[in-house]
Amino acid sequence: MLIAICFFGLLSAPAAMDSAIACPMCQAAKDSAGDHVARAYMYSILFMLAMPATVLTGFSIGFYRLSKKPHGPVDPNEIDASR
Repeated sequence: MLIAICFFGLLSAPAAMDSAIACPMCQAAKDSAGDHVARAYMYSILFMLAMPATVLTGFSIGFYRLSKKPHGPVDPNEIDASR
């Protein structure tokens, strides 16, 4: 269910981008420079927002794979019966 909510949020985010209020400097740059500069600002902000999630996901997948490594069979002769 959480994956479906996240997927829906990603799909609906571009629809909400036009109505978002920009920071003052971004708004000034958008008004003075034109559409291509505003689009570049948008992509740079999206890239900066995506990087922490990408790094965290990479480390999480790596640690998950390390924890799921198959362990070899236990040799009964190595078990210390005195414990």
